[in-house]
Amino acid sequence: MAKQTQSFAARSFLGADCRRAAVIASLGLHGSQSRADLARRLEVSPALITQVVKKLLDEGLIQELNSAETTQMGRPSVQLGLKSVDYTAVGLKVASDHISCVESTLSGEVCKSTEIPLNASSLEVAEIIARELKKFMGSGYENRVLGVGVGVPGTVDALEIGEVNSTLLGWDTMPLGKLLRNELRLPVIVENNVNALAVAEYLFGVGDVYDSLLVVTLGTGVGSGYCNEGTVLHGMRGAAGNLGHVIVKPGGEKCHCGNSGCLETLIGESALITAARSRGLIREDQKIEALIDLANSGNEDAAKIFSRGAEHLGRSIAAVVNVLAPEVIVIQGEGTQAWKYWDSVFKHTLRSSVIKELRDIDVVIRQWRDDKWALGAASLVLMTPFEVDGSMGEQGELIRQRILSSKNE
Repeated sequence: MAKQTQSFAARSFLGADCRRAAVIASLGLHGSQSRADLARRLEVSPALITQVVKKLLDEGLIQELNSAETTQMGRPSVQLGLKSVDYTAVGLKVASDHISCVESTLSGEVCKSTEIPLNASSLEVAEIIARELKKFMGSGYENRVLGVGVGVPGTVDALEIGEVNSTLLGWDTMPLGKLLRNELRLPVIVENNVNALAVAEYLFGVGDVYDSLLVVTLGTGVGSGYCNEGTVLHGMRGAAGNLGHVIVKPGGEKCHCGNSGCLETLIGESALITAARSRGLIREDQKIEALIDLANSGNEDAAKIFSRGAEHLGRSIAAVVNVLAPEVIVIQGEGTQAWKYWDSVFKHTLRSSVIKELRDIDVVIRQWRDDKWALGAASLVLMTPFEVDGSMGEQGELIRQRILSSKNE
């Protein structure tokens, strides 16, 4: 049985709307289930599930399907399913020079995706994003899309407000959530992009096995997101997870955050390219792909560029593991294309740097796809029926209301 909707769904079973929305979302996420399946998955009593299901059947939001296998008592198990499976979520990843968009089903299947050029420093950037989103979603989106999740490379002080600070985007207290809501007339949840990936991993990835996970991303920057039983750690002003800005070399290269010697200045994509160019391994006009190709051709010096970075990464993640003790580390991002050159040094450094009780921590490497960032953002919408801490505020409540009112006979 999948674990990802267990504990946090159970704890959010407080009000009638939350109960009904959680059942609908569970059916959308996992497919048809019996009443007993729902009670187990959401960790509530069969009697409570029976009450909720009756209400949803009366409202025409779900339906009884054909009986499945018999129960232990010999009675047929009636399967429940959504009356309509047309609800979708839209996810948007914002970068300095482009946006990536996906539209997904409730089960996380991508219906369509696109990438659009963007100048994040434009004064009309929110209006541009809204206009492109409307084009992407197409006509009638207001009746189909439950909400929009937005992942940004920066901090978000409060998800329900959606105010962004990002040095990479050049944004200072940008009220992106409010601006997009006004333009789209939809619920909008804005979140740090790595935290959004952690939510997606919990819903659709290792969350079916582990209760707590640490997602680490490698690429242009280095980020992390910690999720425990469905709750993401945000910290003060939403600034938790800045793994790339742990100082590992005091007095080192200046970082865009304003400090010097950050992890990102040693193992971020730009740092790896600079190291390769300084050693004459690639030309000034070549990028990270050229370094990977060189390593793949058997060039040991090129491979060492990555393995040196692996040592820094292993020590930095070990410090986080010693503090938070996650059950699994999930590494993803564009930088995983060269992971075979990181792997052995990283794992040795990690396991030799954590306390002995944690040395058997599992490590999962995800093969990267370009739409992963945006799918992570869409997961913010799909998470709302199960949220524990109310961090999504009014926007989460609006999404739950849309789930309960989206009846397409």
